[in-house]
Amino acid sequence: MSFNFFRQLQKRDRNFQIEIDGQLLPVEVRENDRAKRLTLRIIPGAKGLKVTMPSHVGDDEVEEFVIRNRNWIAARLSRQPDTVVLEPGASVPFKGVDHRIALSGKLRGLVEVCEENGEMVLKVPGEAQTVSRKLVAFFKKEARSELDSVVTIHCDRLGVRAKQIRITDTTSRWG
Repeated sequence: MSFNFFRQLQKRDRNFQIEIDGQLLPVEVRENDRAKRLTLRIIPGAKGLKVTMPSHVGDDEVEEFVIRNRNWIAARLSRQPDTVVLEPGASVPFKGVDHRIALSGKLRGLVEVCEENGEMVLKVPGEAQTVSRKLVAFFKKEARSELDSVVTIHCDRLGVRAKQIRITDTTSRWG
């Protein structure tokens, strides 16, 4: 058995929770042998905090570090956009206008954009549990269509050709 494997077996669960502005946040603590200092990140979607620590730092120092940075955490969390839950009855912005999400009553088909009683509605076919997946696919398809047309216009003006347009989830990217 190698020494590194033995050290990994000895690692304890250092995770804890902290209350920031009345919200209880989980703090995920990860030890990294290459880390030179403590680092603190907000997990995308404000789902919690992630602390990376060098192996020589103690648990008490990690907790003090997080507590010392409470104001920084609170400021960053206050700037986080509200998460929209994609479910029937919820309201979601689409092309600058709020749309209510509703089931279409159909088992199959495409998401429809319509107006009912002066209110914009996204009618989603299928069961309630599939609404989120179908709306994400619909939004990606609409974004692709909009991007393709705008990129074509700009490429024509510049006399160039776009090689590729990709739509990806960048929640874990930074830079």
